[in-house]
Amino acid sequence: MQPPFLFPETARFLPVPSELEHLVAPAKIGLFEWTDYHFVFPGAQKLRVDGALVQKLAPHIWRVRWENRVGNARLIPLGEDDKPTEAALEVEVLSPKFPTFESHIHFFAALWRELSLRFPPLLWSSNAQNTRRGASVERAAPSFVEALDWLETNGDALELLARSLDRRPTLHQRPEEWDAPLAQVRRVEEGQLRQIAQSGAWSRSGARPLPSHIAQTRWNESESPLRLRLGAFVFRVLLALDNEDETARKWKRRLALWSKPNAQPVALIARDAQSVELLNLEASWGASGTPVWGQILHAARLRDIATLWEWWVLLALVRELETATNQRALWSEAFDERAGLRAPATIRFGNASLLFNGATPSYSTPLRPDFVWREGERPVAALDAKFRLNVERGSVVGDDLHKMHAYRDALGVRVALALHPGQKSVFYDQNRGPLAHWNLRAALNGGLSGVGAWGLRP
Repeated sequence: MQPPFLFPETARFLPVPSELEHLVAPAKIGLFEWTDYHFVFPGAQKLRVDGALVQKLAPHIWRVRWENRVGNARLIPLGEDDKPTEAALEVEVLSPKFPTFESHIHFFAALWRELSLRFPPLLWSSNAQNTRRGASVERAAPSFVEALDWLETNGDALELLARSLDRRPTLHQRPEEWDAPLAQVRRVEEGQLRQIAQSGAWSRSGARPLPSHIAQTRWNESESPLRLRLGAFVFRVLLALDNEDETARKWKRRLALWSKPNAQPVALIARDAQSVELLNLEASWGASGTPVWGQILHAARLRDIATLWEWWVLLALVRELETATNQRALWSEAFDERAGLRAPATIRFGNASLLFNGATPSYSTPLRPDFVWREGERPVAALDAKFRLNVERGSVVGDDLHKMHAYRDALGVRVALALHPGQKSVFYDQNRGPLAHWNLRAALNGGLSGVGAWGLRP
């Protein structure tokens, strides 16, 4: 399929490979970010692109250019009455950093896999609700599409957990009090003698009066709370698959064995690995209703890898800082129960902290790099996510490094780093020049002073 280009001989586009059609549907063609495209829709008077009207260049001709926008896009030609004049044109916008469908999908899949595994449990354990020891969190049930998305990421892990529980003892012992006939009494507990003496339930055996019954404790076998909770959770997941889609039927067949419609969710204490795994799966299922995760899901549905990468950088940077400082990240000040991630957000590491999306005073005007590392309240390093930055042959291509110089000068920090989704990193030390080997620990503890670009990717 070739879109209605005004200049088809010069338009830069890629057809969708047949083996990837199901992954980028309904897009039939790939276009590129930061590229001018001229479209001709003879019967249209207006053109809506991604929900916004585009200014007409000439009768029936529009110039379209995507900037800071990667992933699924839709062009809808409209008449004067705002009704579509023809079917919408669905395209996939590719980044020059990932200029093929294969690299685009590979990077998207890696981002989504890590975000879906790491972010929901973080939201679950960091919001204002008490969820650390098995309390349930009620959120809106995921939609059919969200349920399928969740199963594609977590369904195999859920089935594996269910099968592993099948292989371990499923019956628990539960104590029960009962009145045993004298012949079945094995033990008289301390404190029972007075109760027996005062009881009127006595009988005679020959010449001797004997109590007819004595309270005893016996142990009954019952299904484990973990199995009961798993069954209730599987039932909730399958209940969301209310559409007779072939994929939904596949998951129903795979998981139906462990679904328990009448089981009530029971409290779990995270004492073993399987309990923790189930709690994390439940957390990722319920997190679809949280504000932050809703934004991430929206970006994932559009395959907006630039936005997903910025969210992923937050988690990756925190992991790196935990390693560099030997301090566990404390997120309690970063999340709001209703708004999700605060703006600005503060993540603490002992006496130091990472400020996310917050203004930092300078000697001129406040600046807002994506991240500022602070010792106490003193800014030490500024870090900015630059999805489109390129590092070639050990040098930064473009103006992004100039922005790092501006941050370092204005904020008075020792180090300013541009974070980019590449595999090469460079650093220019103020005293030693370009460095081939450096690390984050040295950048934070005063061992480095300068600017650089740091490659981060899943």
